[in-house]
Amino acid sequence: MILTKAALAALFLQCAPQVAPTTLETIVSVESSGNPNVIAVVDDGSSIYPEDKASAIKFTKELERQGKNYSAGLMQVNKKNFVKYGLDINKAYEPCNNIATGAKIYEQCYIDAKNDKRFPDEQAALRGALSCYYSGNMSRGFVKEG
Repeated sequence: MILTKAALAALFLQCAPQVAPTTLETIVSVESSGNPNVIAVVDDGSSIYPEDKASAIKFTKELERQGKNYSAGLMQVNKKNFVKYGLDINKAYEPCNNIATGAKIYEQCYIDAKNDKRFPDEQAALRGALSCYYSGNMSRGFVKEG
């Protein structure tokens, strides 16, 4: 199931008004193509596209049982962020919770980038924040993957 642009726009305004909708749209487009049930298995680079939320939750619980690293939902929130941002497997596949969590992660990355001398202006800080969101640090997101 892919959410329409109109549905996503409404969710962005409702769930994460502190981040520009165009920024959220870009992240969602790259991370999940608007599919709230997508799972990226970080360990092997694969992506899984369950038909519904229940299947996504079931598959994610199996990944947890196997000790796998994964990212979940619209904004592909990595499991390592769940506890810090109050997310769990069930909430990860609720679009508003996923967007709100992803926006908080991006917002923290942006604050960190603004305080980093490597990013001297607004646009550089925005790019640094996107790198951080994608990879967890301010530089890895700029390196082309193999």
